[in-house]
Amino acid sequence: STFKRYINDMNKNGNYVDHTVISVTARFLQKQIVIHQHRQPPLVISSPVFSQEQLHVCYDPDSGHYESVVRFDNTQYFLSI
Repeated sequence: STFKRYINDMNKNGNYVDHTVISVTARFLQKQIVIHQHRQPPLVISSPVFSQEQLHVCYDPDSGHYESVVRFDNTQYFLSI
């Protein structure tokens, strides 16, 4: 199927998620995803189910790559999957 092919393609090195996948992930996890980008206000991707739990990622527009981030005062991720 097209979806399976897409997932297989996304598993290859050098392939990164796009905004659509970020939105679907927020829905699937039922968490807010907060995207941080240098000199931009944070972008919050919400789930249809209200949750105060958040996953924070930073976005590098030069590479088109998202990175998971951790709190400055802690080594724990905001959300454990």
